[in-house]
Amino acid sequence: MQIRGKLTCAFLLNMFMPIVLVCGTFGFMYYCQTKEIRQLGIDSATIGECVTNPVKIMNQMTEKDFQKIRSKIEKDSSCMEDIAFLEKYNQRVLWKYSFLVIKKGEEYIYIGQEEKFAKIKGALSKNKEYNSEENSGIYLGNDNNCLVKQCHFQFQDKEKGILYIITDANGFFPAIKSLVIEFLIATLFINGFTAAILILWIYRGVVWPINVLRKATYKMRDGDLNFTVYVEGNDEISALCKDFEEMRMRLKESIEYRIAYEQEMREMMSNISHDLKTPLTAIDGYAEGILDGVANTKEKQERYLRIIYRKAQDMSALVDELSTCSKIENGVMAYHFRNVNLADYFEDGMQEMALELDVRDISLVYENKVNRDVMVEIDPEQMRRVIDNIIGNSVKFIAKRPGIITIRISENTEKEGKFEKGNNMDIYKRKRKGKEEYKKHDKAGSIKVEFRDNGIGIAKEKLPHIFQRFYRVDSSRNSEVRGSGLGLAIAKNILEAHGGCIWAESEEGVGTSIFFTLRRADMRIDSKEEEE
Repeated sequence: MQIRGKLTCAFLLNMFMPIVLVCGTFGFMYYCQTKEIRQLGIDSATIGECVTNPVKIMNQMTEKDFQKIRSKIEKDSSCMEDIAFLEKYNQRVLWKYSFLVIKKGEEYIYIGQEEKFAKIKGALSKNKEYNSEENSGIYLGNDNNCLVKQCHFQFQDKEKGILYIITDANGFFPAIKSLVIEFLIATLFINGFTAAILILWIYRGVVWPINVLRKATYKMRDGDLNFTVYVEGNDEISALCKDFEEMRMRLKESIEYRIAYEQEMREMMSNISHDLKTPLTAIDGYAEGILDGVANTKEKQERYLRIIYRKAQDMSALVDELSTCSKIENGVMAYHFRNVNLADYFEDGMQEMALELDVRDISLVYENKVNRDVMVEIDPEQMRRVIDNIIGNSVKFIAKRPGIITIRISENTEKEGKFEKGNNMDIYKRKRKGKEEYKKHDKAGSIKVEFRDNGIGIAKEKLPHIFQRFYRVDSSRNSEVRGSGLGLAIAKNILEAHGGCIWAESEEGVGTSIFFTLRRADMRIDSKEEEE
């Protein structure tokens, strides 16, 4: 729920929830108290009448008992001298805040409650008006606060007697007062409960997520990005927390990438220094040997010059690969894509490659298992660089002669498992006409090219790293296996720009296979997708 909705709900709940709860509480208390009042013998009494006309209610409480005793007196007045009878009725009215008093002549022969009667005894004896017959009772105000019902009769010995039923208002009024106090306390409790619920709701929805964000910013300030900002909900604060978490993840990835990049740059500088220093040292040594007359024969001088030439070529190749790698990294590598017949392209290059490899006692085997009319969309010049780098890498690790390099072209049936992404439809990016172009590439149905050699093979733990820049399987970087460690990394970047993938399989002592895929020219997307 959005914050505006929460505030609206909070306002409505604050307005109506206390009213509903107070009305419910009042109804429950009204029912319970009305039931209790009716147990006093008042069938039609209500809470409102208890508050507005308490004298009437007190009069009704003892009316039935008063009439029963009067009936007993009319039948047999001797019961007024029976203490057991009087105690029985006194107990019946006692819980109604009332008690009995019997007067015979000028003497009180029975008093239900001595303490309370002592307070009103003077008022009864001084005011003769109370001696009249009053069925509805007479209220004694001032300090007395009681309701008096009286009944005149004659004892068996013709002595005049009076029956009093006295109801103590000081006991009845506090009960009504406590009811009002309980209602007020319940109202305050309901308001407090409602406020607590709303505050807890607002706190959980607003304050708590803000505290989470505040703690997260403190951690970020101290350079700690190893935490997670998790907040449930779909309001603005929750959306802010989710955006903050995404920012943290991207920042963490950026820092990790920067650290890895800096480490890679340090290693690259170290590798470049080593790769340049080794041929420079050789050139310096052999040139010095010529100048100092160490190469004192024509054959020896020629051999020294050939070594110097070869080392210079190695340096030139390294500088060229560094330049290519730099262009790829900076996104300024120029690609000129066009549709090329796959069979013609490979067959044209096979003759030249076969001659170069034959000089090194390596045979080249070429197999094309796809139709001759298959067209691929490639940059021919950059694709030749990929092929040269892969074959050059194979040549370096063919230790036994004669060697064999097999090039096999086939339809790609792989959908997942060997690629960087597991889904069948891949998204690739390339540079074209100065713009970044994103297209979809279906791996299944593309062209797969395999380069298999019978070299020394690559260990399983080293195989995943061979496409990294400056990585060498031979960690000692000896002079027998020359190279910059950039060839396969450059091939990987060029193939990705073509929308293809590259991977390797190898077995030590048996050989290595390098695979890559090419996008068929007929796997085009329509112009609407291309605009998107």
